Parts: sequence; structure tokens; C-alpha cells
Amino acid sequence: FSYKTVPMLARTVNVVSSTTQLSTAKYSATYDDATNTPASMEINKTYTIPITITNTGTLKWPSTGTNKVNLSYHWYDTAGRRIVRDGQRTSLLSDMAQGQKATLNAEVLAPSEAGTYILKYDLVHEAITWFSYKTVPMLARTVNVVSSTTQLSTAKYSATYDDATNTPASMEINKTYTIPITITNTGTLKWPSTGTNKVNLSYHWYDTAGRRIVRDGQRTSLLSDMAQGQKATLNAEVLAPSEAGTYILKYDLVHEAITWFSYKTVPMLARTVNVVS
Repeated sequence: FSYKTVPMLARTVNVVSSTTQLSTAKYSATYDDATNTPASMEINKTYTIPITITNTGTLKWPSTGTNKVNLSYHWYDTAGRRIVRDGQRTSLLSDMAQGQKATLNAEVLAPSEAGTYILKYDLVHEAITWFSYKTVPMLARTVNVVSSTTQLSTAKYSATYDDATNTPASMEINKTYTIPITITNTGTLKWPSTGTNKVNLSYHWYDTAGRRIVRDGQRTSLLSDMAQGQKATLNAEVLAPSEAGTYILKYDLVHEAITWFSYKTVPMLARTVNVVS
């Protein structure tokens, strides 16, 4: 009939995937980062992270105006305290009706201090409400924020050691010393703190000719699992050799029943110690 100039009845319909669960609520949304959120970030650095958002509620999201909808985020510490309330805004590409989805390049600024944080993506209806205030679940990701001076590696085993000159220049034979050592996981392996194959801090003793005198030093446990970029200060328990002399103490991490980190070309921290009777 339209070929005979009979007007048709037109209606706009949003066709959605059968897996998209629409809601009768005004505010409803889903988030998907497709694991694009980095597990580690540098302090004060901005990251561009693709996030797919879907409008599953009845409110049509405006992309312009005073009350437009933006994608944003909050930062929380591991105790659940909100560290950053108002994250940077990322604009919608266009208005979004129920059932529509879009992938946005979210601009995320890392916190200003190193530590482990929870990044929570949240939409905001500007000057009206955060979607999370309307019981819309946020997308949460754990992120290790590291100093910009921390050089991360693509190697499985990688670490740095810092004794802050705490290692004594002189020790007594057969005496145990407690020495604060800061270790940083710069590799891709997450260090387990428990289990048969946990990672421990240990050491070796060498004489001045380079001969290894003590292979298996005492173990010091991690405080918790450590992901790439995380650091911790441990109170290493070090037993001095049984004979007086000049020795080289080399701190080394060990992946129990698997390998010493030094066997994977991770440099040890070496200190010369005079052992006296």
C-alpha cells in the first residue's frame, strides 16, 4: 500500500540481544571491561580503558546538557574506605535508550599514593545521582598502584630488595639478627604467601672467594600474597655463620620446591659482613 502513497505507521524499536536483561527500574546498567583494567598502575598516571556499558533501565541517558549521563569511577582502599569519590568523567558517544550499548574509552587517573586499591566503575546522572546510589551494581577491579620509580617487568620472576643499610656490618657467630628488608614484586608471578609452593625471603652466605658456605638460609614468610607492583617490608631472620671471618650475605627469594629467584637471573642484594667470635 505504501507504493500507492498510503502512509505507513512508524515506530522506533531498540533490538537487543537475548542475553540482555532489561529492567523496569529507571536506573539500571551493566559494565564490561573485558579484563582491560590493568592489574597494576603507576601513581598519578592516567589510563585509557575500554568499557562497554549497556542501558538496561527505562531512563534514556542524555549525552549532552547539564544533566547528562557520564561514565566515571571511585577508588576505595582494601578496608572499604572511599579514597576518591569523583573520578574523571567520560562522555557518552550519543544518547542511549534502553537496550543500547556502547564502548567508551574511560579515562582513569590512578591514586597519588602507592598501595592496593579497588577501582569501581559507576555511571553518574550529573547533578542528580550516581547510579550506584540507585542500587545499580558497580564493576569492581583490584589494582596495585606503584611508584613511578618502580620498574615492572614482563618476566615471571622479577624482584628488588632494599635493606636501607639495615644489614649490620658486623655479626657474632651463630647469632640470629632481625633485619628489615623491603621487597618489591616487579614480575608477573603473583607470589603466594601460603601453601607448599609459597614464596619466602631467604639468603645465602658466601666467602670472599665466592664459595657458597650456606645455601639454605632461614625463611621469612610474606605478610600476604603479593601481586606485581606490590611491596612489603619483612623482618628477615638471618643466622650468622658458625665461624669467624669475612662473608658476603646475599638476600634471595625462593619459590619453595620450585626455584630460587636468583636461578631465574634475578639479582640478589649482597652485603659484606664481618663475622666475629
